[in-house]
Formats: sequence, structure tokens, C-alpha cells
Amino acid sequence: MNKKVVGISSKPRIRYLFGIFVHAVIPVVLFCAVVQPVAAYEGVVRVRDGGETKGRLVAADGKSSIKTLYIDSSEPSSNVVTTVSPPTHTEGINFSKVPDVRIFKGDETIGYRDPAAWYEDGVFHLFITVCDPSVPRMTIGHSTSRNLIDWSPVEYVLPMDKRFNWSSPGNIVKVGDERVLCFQKYPTPDATPTKVAFADDTARLYTIRTKDFKTWTKPELIMVKGPNVSEAEMGRMIDPYLVKGTDGLWWCFYKQQQDKSGRFSKKARMGVPFSVSADLKVWKQKGFTDGGENVCVLPDDHTGGWLMLHSPNNGIGFKRSTDLVHWADCGKTVLGQQDWNWAKGRITAATVIDCRAVKGVGKYVMFFHGSGPRKEIDGDCYKNCSIGIAWSDDLKEWTWPGKVCKRCLP
Repeated sequence: MNKKVVGISSKPRIRYLFGIFVHAVIPVVLFCAVVQPVAAYEGVVRVRDGGETKGRLVAADGKSSIKTLYIDSSEPSSNVVTTVSPPTHTEGINFSKVPDVRIFKGDETIGYRDPAAWYEDGVFHLFITVCDPSVPRMTIGHSTSRNLIDWSPVEYVLPMDKRFNWSSPGNIVKVGDERVLCFQKYPTPDATPTKVAFADDTARLYTIRTKDFKTWTKPELIMVKGPNVSEAEMGRMIDPYLVKGTDGLWWCFYKQQQDKSGRFSKKARMGVPFSVSADLKVWKQKGFTDGGENVCVLPDDHTGGWLMLHSPNNGIGFKRSTDLVHWADCGKTVLGQQDWNWAKGRITAATVIDCRAVKGVGKYVMFFHGSGPRKEIDGDCYKNCSIGIAWSDDLKEWTWPGKVCKRCLP
């Protein structure tokens, strides 16, 4: 008896083979594709193509790959649209995978200085001074990362304009549903591509606010000496930093030359004055302590007081206080400067955020900038400046890529 062979028509057969390809072959290919020596970026990819929703592997930043692909088949049909959405959580940070102590590398054409950091909803926000040495001029840039390895392209928060030179972001604080960034105006009318010049006497302190890190309010002057002292009378000042004290007041630390009465004077000593406010608007002068620029102040749980990081001529200085008023020196570090030709000129402007309670992070994270190989005054001020990273469990021992635990504090 002859057996009748029942075959599959060509079109159904193609659909059948295509189904096997989609459900069996593609997942294997995608799994293999993400095995790369760089950190993977996890996100959601939706592609609407020809009335049918499909998943597609998309590089998020040109070098990283998406580790997990989610396919949303409920998307409506339209023209081809590809979007990448970050996840709403942060997986564990693998600090050993951070490839280089420099996360933003400056060169002869650009400089990165004065970092300020903020962590929220799985995202590290980094604010930095971006310098264009060809003018020179500068402004504040913003970049984000979920893993401390892959950083988004820097976007300007404010226009780059030599008349203002918005720069030196101090830090971000949360006020209601807003985030407040403090920074400085730093006009340098005498600076040229071959001449380093510091800010003139109109340098002042400012804040801007945001609810989404995309749109910002206009810069608002911090009347840090009180409502009865005019902007002209305030005098030259730079490098603000905001912190909320145990008294419920906001404290603003900054750098200025002040006499014993709290007035600006070019003949007075340079140091760190501080003022207090209940609402970040009406300020009252509080005191003064010796110290360098780019102050960062945070609670020190190990002593029950406060730790200040500041910038002497070179390195990161440390001071401790029990009340935010009276400060005592307690150490200094230059981290790995002896091994970093890119930072031979200066290590400075360290800022620290406390992420010990953040699941998957569990550490203090420090950002700083280094310049070199020349000193700032010799030319490597607006160029050849890079942002570095380090981390710690206790504020005493610090680690960075290529180095394990250098003790910086007693």
C-alpha cells in the first residue's frame, strides 16, 4: 500500500520555521551577545515595526549591551520607533569592575572639575564644571549612571557664557518635591587661552531648582550675609555647600577672605565662613573656620559629629566638628597622586555621598578632580582636568581602581 505523504505548504512552513527561529535561536544569540568585557546596561526596548511589536537588541551607549530584553506585545502599531527605558531599580554595584579611577578624562581641549553628586531612584547624578580652554569659559554639566561605569553624555545645565562662568557645583539638597543645586558665578574677563586668571570681584553664590533634572529655574543669588547686606557689599565669594544641621537649619559653607567682623577684605585671611537659614532664602552669618576651597560636609556616624572635606593647596584635607561651628584638623590625603601623571599638578575638590543604606551600593562614594601634569597656575587649570572616583566603608580607608584600602583618616 502506498502511503500518502502529507506535507506542509510553503507559507505555513516558513511561518513555522520563523517561529522556531524567534523562540529558540534569537534568545540564544541575545544571551551570547551580552557576554562582553564591559558592564551590561539593563533596560526595556520597545520596537513598533509594521504593525507587529518585536524585541530588538539595542546598544544603550555605543559600547554597553542590554542584559535583559523585555518584549511588550501590547504596543500599538505605527512607524518604526525604538526607545530605551532604564529599569526602576539598581542592581548591585560591582566596584571591582570600575575600569579606571578617571570617569571623565580631560585633555588639551576640555577640562572637567569640581564634582557634586546625588543619588536617587537607582541613578547617580554627577554635576561637574565643564571647561572650554579655547576661550576660556565654563559651565555646569550633568551626567548620570546606574553602575558607576557607564555615564551618559554630559548635558549643560546652564549656558556656557564667559560673562557668568557658572561653575563649581557644591551639592544637591532635597526641599519638598524640588532638588536644589548650589554653585558659583565665576567671571574671568582677563583669562585667555594662554593665561590662567581667577574670578574677579563679582564672583557670587547661586542656586537653581528642578523637579525632574531636565528643566531648571533661573539662577537665584544666595544672600548669604543676610538681607541687609547688598550684593555689592557681600564681596567676592566662591564654592558653596549646603547641609541641614541637627538644629533643623540649613547651613551654607563657602570660601571667602573675611575680617573678624565677617566683612570681605582682600587683606583678611582666606577661609571657610558659614551662614544659617530656615528656608534657604533668608540667611544669617554664623561663623568662620580655617580651611581651603570646595568644602563638603557630611555626618560622621563613627564620631557622632561632622566631617568636613576641603581643598588645601594640594590634596584633600579633613576636619571634624561636633556642632558645625568649631572645627579641628584631622588629616590630609593625596590618594594615589604619586601614581597618576594626569593628577601630578593637583588633587582637589573631593565630594562624598553616603550610599551605605542603598541596597547594592553599601558604601561612601567619593568624586574628586585631578589636574596635570602641570600645576594649575602653569596652564593645567581649564584643560587636562579629570574627574576621579573612590569609595569607602568607613570614611577612613579609601579604595579606587587599582588600589586596595589606603588609610586616610585616623
